[in-house]
Amino acid sequence: MRYMYKMTSELTQSEIQSILYILNAAFAGWGDETIFRWKFVENPQGESLHMLGYDGDEPIATVGFWRNGPDDLLAYQCVDAAVSPSHQRRGIYQTALNGCSERLQGAYIYTFTSDNSRPAMMRCGWQLKRKIPLKFQWAPVVLRRYAKVDPISDVYAEWRFAKNPKMKYYICRHKGLTFVLSKRREHLYVAGGVLSKDFGLPEVRPWMLFSYDFPELPLLMPRPNYYFIENPCHRSYEEYIASH
Repeated sequence: MRYMYKMTSELTQSEIQSILYILNAAFAGWGDETIFRWKFVENPQGESLHMLGYDGDEPIATVGFWRNGPDDLLAYQCVDAAVSPSHQRRGIYQTALNGCSERLQGAYIYTFTSDNSRPAMMRCGWQLKRKIPLKFQWAPVVLRRYAKVDPISDVYAEWRFAKNPKMKYYICRHKGLTFVLSKRREHLYVAGGVLSKDFGLPEVRPWMLFSYDFPELPLLMPRPNYYFIENPCHRSYEEYIASH
């Protein structure tokens, strides 16, 4: 096995294609180079870290540490991790996690994960910060909670929501504020935060809203458990990080 660690700008075209090959094999429809370049190359927060694992010349694993977090924080979110079925259960994922973490000196490292990958990450020293139930309530109740959180920056919002080539976002308005929403299915919208303007996103008026961010909301949507976890190897962060 050979492990290669590179920042986004250091990747060759061949290496980008190898990452896309692994991700689309693991997650059908992950996307093409347009998605990759939007997510990593055009990211206004900065460059991400990528691991590519090879068995000989064959690419068999990848992990991304996506530059993503509050504006005042050097933060990386672990995303897009995949190992070829023929090479699973060999410790490749854990080696990649540790290798990436070692290369991000001084940064805050976190992710949102399911029960599938959480055990392996916690064996590498990651720690549980909170469970993430999907709760829902009348739209005004949910929006009042997001109104107390700092607005999402304009540069980030335009890139993440308005220019997203894969996922469509919406807005709703309440008491003079504009909120970003994502649509999970018909009439099911998840709230994400406050925007300074609508960025040309279509407006909807849902009467119920779902949220991953406020576990104290009373109504629970049945689903598998999700978790917010961090790797405290460099630093911890006690402030709010939204699930969007």
